[in-house]
Amino acid sequence: MDTHLFTPFKSVGYITSPVPYALKRQGLENLFMIATGNEYNVVESGKLRVVRTSEKQNGKIRSVAWFGRLNLTSCKNDILLWNTSFLQYTFKGHSSKVTKIYVFDNILLSLSMNNEFFIWDLKAKKILPNQLPPFSNSQKVTQFIHPKGYYNKIIVAFENGQIQLWNVKTRQLIYTFKGWGSEVTYLEQSPVQDIVAIGLADGRVILHHLRFDMTLCSYTQEGMVTSISFRTDGTHHMASSNNNGHISVWNLDNKTLFHEWRPHRSSIANIEYLPEEPILVSNGNDNALRVWSFTKYDGYPYILRELSGHSEPPTQCQFYGNSNPDSIITISKHSIRSISTKAASHSKEFSHKKEHLKILQQISVNDRRHQAWDTVVSSHKNAKSAYSWDANHATINSKHKYNCKSNINCLTLSNCGNFVFLGQENGCISKFNVQSGIKRADTKFDESSRIGSISALVADPINRFLVSGSTRGQLNFWNFETLSLEHTIKLGSPVTLMELHKDSGMVAVVTDENIIRLYDVDNRNLVREFSIDSNSRINALTFNHDGRWILASSTNLVIRVFDIPSSRMLDWFRVSKPVTSMSFSPLGDFLATTHSNEYPVYIWCNQTYFSSVFLKEPSAQPELLQFPSLQIDSLGHGEDEQYNLKLEDDDREMDDIEFKDISVEEFNKIVNPNEQSHTQIGHLVTLSNLPKSKWQTLLNLDTIKERNKPTIIKEKPELAPFFLTTIQGLEPKFALPSDLLSQKSTTVSNDIQDEVEDPDNIPNPEGWEDWSTPSNTIQQVDEDNVEMQVDEQLEGSKQNGTNGKHHDSDSDNEMEDDEEVEEFINLNNPKIAQSKQEKILAKKGPKEVYTSNRVINVTASKSTRTKFNLELENGFDRKDYRHTLEILKSLSPSEIDFEIRMLTSNDNFADIHFMFNFLLRCLAQRNDYDFVQSLLTHTLKVHGHHLFTPQFAEELQSLQNVTKKSWSQIQDIFQSDICLLRYFTNTLSTN
Repeated sequence: MDTHLFTPFKSVGYITSPVPYALKRQGLENLFMIATGNEYNVVESGKLRVVRTSEKQNGKIRSVAWFGRLNLTSCKNDILLWNTSFLQYTFKGHSSKVTKIYVFDNILLSLSMNNEFFIWDLKAKKILPNQLPPFSNSQKVTQFIHPKGYYNKIIVAFENGQIQLWNVKTRQLIYTFKGWGSEVTYLEQSPVQDIVAIGLADGRVILHHLRFDMTLCSYTQEGMVTSISFRTDGTHHMASSNNNGHISVWNLDNKTLFHEWRPHRSSIANIEYLPEEPILVSNGNDNALRVWSFTKYDGYPYILRELSGHSEPPTQCQFYGNSNPDSIITISKHSIRSISTKAASHSKEFSHKKEHLKILQQISVNDRRHQAWDTVVSSHKNAKSAYSWDANHATINSKHKYNCKSNINCLTLSNCGNFVFLGQENGCISKFNVQSGIKRADTKFDESSRIGSISALVADPINRFLVSGSTRGQLNFWNFETLSLEHTIKLGSPVTLMELHKDSGMVAVVTDENIIRLYDVDNRNLVREFSIDSNSRINALTFNHDGRWILASSTNLVIRVFDIPSSRMLDWFRVSKPVTSMSFSPLGDFLATTHSNEYPVYIWCNQTYFSSVFLKEPSAQPELLQFPSLQIDSLGHGEDEQYNLKLEDDDREMDDIEFKDISVEEFNKIVNPNEQSHTQIGHLVTLSNLPKSKWQTLLNLDTIKERNKPTIIKEKPELAPFFLTTIQGLEPKFALPSDLLSQKSTTVSNDIQDEVEDPDNIPNPEGWEDWSTPSNTIQQVDEDNVEMQVDEQLEGSKQNGTNGKHHDSDSDNEMEDDEEVEEFINLNNPKIAQSKQEKILAKKGPKEVYTSNRVINVTASKSTRTKFNLELENGFDRKDYRHTLEILKSLSPSEIDFEIRMLTSNDNFADIHFMFNFLLRCLAQRNDYDFVQSLLTHTLKVHGHHLFTPQFAEELQSLQNVTKKSWSQIQDIFQSDICLLRYFTNTLSTN
């Protein structure tokens, strides 16, 4: 168990280091492999989401490359092979730092700082025995590529401008090109075979034909060429970048400059057109990745999307928001940024419009009035003016400028957000209204001259006092409204830092003596005092959310946590870079820190917020904690969808790569995590891997359907009959109901008379066709209309004068006699039918009680039964319902509800008996416990009334026993665990 209060969580704000990214087309996506210090990110091109991050390596990444699904990075003298963010293999052999790696097919080329040039076999994971002859120190290798269509050939460029063509298989020098008198800084294969673009240090871009050793054309730009790319969507353009942040697009048809702009503030590391798309992607040394589109009507580029951070290391950070903030306001020398803690694409830089600002010195943030006016105020080094910023729109308020008579050293916003106080070098303090920018008060000159330069300011939480610290070692209390001096405390040494906890009214003051003093703002008394060693200086200070802790960092790389009530140090740890600022989140769950010469903002997790921490006495020496690493974006643009990148295995060369230190069984468990063993621990239950929403929806399906019904049902108008009946005559007219009735009775009497006269045409009595249906069809009898049907049959027999008998000349169509009619009547008599049914059931076996050969063996019936219905019966025969359960798992909640309601009561409730037998066996096995319980609950809702009949008495008793036995044991374990937890945590009830 970790005994530290803080543990590394994640880093934000670091987008890219000055290393060229690697592009790969995979499926329908373009993936960028971007180096970020000691780690790398994989970013998809669609919305620039970080989909994968790597573990930290021991050294900085200087070059990256793709090898199928795997990634390659350089690390000091080694080359690392990564598989889905985990290190798989290390290539060792170089004697100095590897500066560049290049992959073609399964061959890896690597170059080190001491001019070592090695060739590796990636499939065999070894260095090739046949290497190129070593290059002399006078032939400093700068670039190398594999030209398109040249089998086993590579081009090697040198610092003196020469280019050589080598065969890597035979180790022979094929040809040496003369060169152009300048260092070759970049090589790029054009879409046309034999033509290569060569970038030089003097700004020239040469298009050279390798086969004929002929220069086709030359382009010149300002600055050294750092990258070249060709557009492949049908437009003949070539883009080149330089070390000043400019990109030039050249028209290859008329050999002219098409467009030039400056997308980055410093040198550009790499530019590349996406395959067959009018989109250019660039990354530079300014910590930015930008995507440019050329789809405008004039063909000029515009910014499509970007990921960017501070181009210089941030110096101050502060959480923005009072409840669950997801952004941090940070500053560097020349920019203010809002950095999202959830998604890098939500970060943004504050625009300073046309204002020419000096180096940023300090900001003060208060979001209480974020919907009304500006919430951020900044001061600048050696500047007499402060500026306000709108955090919602990320812009400067150019209308308001807070001007002072002297340079501003410090500032603070009031707790209400209406006023800003500016402390100056001459000892004056000015008060301005944030909304209007009007000055409201100033300190008196005679009082200010005695104080000295103002070094720190904080405002009282309820707007009564303003507390200032000076370089003369004084702590002064001023009236909030008039800025008149009310009280002074002499400290004896200059004040360097001040921090106020607004809820408790405690102010922490740091002096040059490395002493932290805590004062109560209300009674102005010293409350606590903490001191650290004199060999370092305190450079950052913050309170935690509830004011119980105070955190202080020092120049010796140590962060200390002091407990204010007990007046003792709880914990301390060491980091690898000096801290420049700290900020605690309003909820107390995270701590944000910035460090010297570090681009990321590091976020540390407060473990006491999430769990209990068993602290020990602080060790004699602080333990070194590693900086937090990068993480995948936790927000999917709206939080209503989760992005899943589908990586396709479309690289045939990856089939022979083996996994390191993993067995086949372990790999199958990783690939098929949902595959469960059928062995079950007797006294426990196993839950299903189904989504929780699936079985919960089944439990509340009726409520969901009722809720989804429309509130107002649109009624359809009554339609008139398509054919309107008329009565024929001299003048046809529409028939009334009375006319239709009389006409119908006349027609029926005539038909009866005709049938009596022609006995051969007398039909069977109504209902007799159904009774005499052949045995290869299904019987369907409407029990509610049995008596009415029998009466109609008898009445029809009397009218025909046959008394239920009819003789036909054809023996195959001979009608039934009175005995069959009597049998039909008896079968529909409840008492007679029940006695006969009991005699039949007594002669049947266990399965025959539930089924009937008439239903099971009829082909027409099987065609109407569902797959689940048939598998339910098969599971009863096999005494194994595993396949039946898998069918239910694959269905949606509505489909499961349909299957359960389709269980009929035919054949003595056979289907329902099968269903309850299926549930009994699943409950006894205790697998998929949550899903089976939801099935049981829904089955009882639909067919539960059958359990109260004598036919289901056995099932009812079995269900009660199995359910009680399976849950009672788990409940006993839960009760024991709760009892022990309460005992160990001293939460036993005193009643």
